[in-house]
Amino acid sequence: ASGSCCGGSGGGGGGGCCGGGGKEVHSTTEDKLEEAAAEGLVLNETAEPIFPPELQLMEPTRAVWITGPATQWIQPTSLADMLELRDKYPASRLVVGNTEVGIETKFKNLRYPVQISPRVVPELCALRVDDAAENIIVGGAVTLSALEHFIAELEGGANPALPPYALRGATAVRHMLRWFASNQIRNAASVAGNIATASPISDLNPMLCCLDATLELASAASGSPGLPIPHLFLGFQRGGLYPGG
Repeated sequence: ASGSCCGGSGGGGGGGCCGGGGKEVHSTTEDKLEEAAAEGLVLNETAEPIFPPELQLMEPTRAVWITGPATQWIQPTSLADMLELRDKYPASRLVVGNTEVGIETKFKNLRYPVQISPRVVPELCALRVDDAAENIIVGGAVTLSALEHFIAELEGGANPALPPYALRGATAVRHMLRWFASNQIRNAASVAGNIATASPISDLNPMLCCLDATLELASAASGSPGLPIPHLFLGFQRGGLYPGG
């Protein structure tokens, strides 16, 4: 907003502001409000920013494999490919929101040379109602925010075939999620990540135990046996997931 920028008048670089095409740039909140009003837009300064819709429309059609100096980051697009990667790299970590692995690598000095992202595997992004069993099917890569909003939609009558009593447990989960960390964490953290961490401070795991939830497990060598969630926890941050699952 003054001539002190990298190329502004009086500052070296040959005159003209490098960011304004040779003109000084004056941008204030009032200017933005006037521009928005002229376009018929209303700016709500108290609203939380949404995830960019353009990025939501970008559906990957091929796997992504990024190799860095110390870590390989792989994003498969099918469950079969993901299980094959887990079988090939048994010490790899499945990472969705990085809310736990980020803490382990930054503060506990742990290293994971291979990280696999299941965010675009269709089976792990599933979020639907099994009308026959009156159950909610939740994929492991579903975020806590997505689960919370899905339950709210069901409570609003999104699935008329689901009787009200079948939503009592889901409603309790939604009420709990409102107190679970912050919006930023819930937008990134996944349901399976919270379960697999097997942390005693998890708010979600006790709820799922009370609701008698069941895990569907899979590996490259076996099918998908159902495991009641209470049977998963063996101790402090020790889960009963078999290797490669």
